[in-house]
Amino acid sequence: MMASALWKTVRPHVPLIRFRKGGSVAQELVRGALPVATAADTKTAPVTAAAAVLEDWQMPLRFRRKELSQDEIDCINSGGVC
Repeated sequence: MMASALWKTVRPHVPLIRFRKGGSVAQELVRGALPVATAADTKTAPVTAAAAVLEDWQMPLRFRRKELSQDEIDCINSGGVC
């Protein structure tokens, strides 16, 4: 079959996804309506104290790591081949 005959048999592409009409225009209007902050308008909030940090000895038991056995330590030190 020749290439020109092949192109005649190919159906035009019909997109399966249909977008709502005017979606991009509505988004542009929303973007234009939002005020743009400038350096003069921006005020920094005062820095407050950070939340308390839990040390590893303060963590509940359910969040702690399981202790490694000596066999697991030897396996890790040997390069992972046990």
